[in-house]
Amino acid sequence: MVVEDNELNVMLITVLLKRMGHSFDLANDGEEALDLFKKNIYGLILTDINIPKFTGVQISEIFRKDKIEQKAAVPIVALTADTIRILKIILEPTLIKFL
Repeated sequence: MVVEDNELNVMLITVLLKRMGHSFDLANDGEEALDLFKKNIYGLILTDINIPKFTGVQISEIFRKDKIEQKAAVPIVALTADTIRILKIILEPTLIKFL
């Protein structure tokens, strides 16, 4: 499954994945992603971090709590163009604990 709300990114991901012979479901926001996740079992999830309705982090946390072990263990790859913001989210708690 691909979770992405930016049309240009969707086009790019679609071209790349189809060239490699992959098929996928597309969710344009976190709510659609949750609906698709409930109905399907995926081998991989690519999700933008900054999506409407639920963030990529929030939906990943929900996926990890699924009662079906195979679904809860699906690899999730986070996609983002906002690397500085993400580094702050990841590093800030670590730095605070370190200090």
